[in-house]
Amino acid sequence: MISIVACCHGAKLCAHAARDFRSQHHFPEHLSVTDKSSTGVAPITVEDSGNNVIVIVAGANLLLSASDIDSAAEVIKRSKVFSDLTVNLNAKQTSVT
Repeated sequence: MISIVACCHGAKLCAHAARDFRSQHHFPEHLSVTDKSSTGVAPITVEDSGNNVIVIVAGANLLLSASDIDSAAEVIKRSKVFSDLTVNLNAKQTSVT
């Protein structure tokens, strides 16, 4: 099971993202909406040498708060992998033990 804990810009985009996640059997129950920041992106570039480089532009995920993380605590506790490269430091410091 893949669960999504994230924030994106605008209700229309978030609704579209949620539908897309569900169509891929991902669970976006913890997808927050904001109009204060654009949705982040993580384009993958390929160097001349063939190495992949992921460029992270965090965007709206920087607006995730400690309470957003707390509301997803059970999902996070059951996780085998938790990627937080685009989440703000205060939210990262939230204890989910």
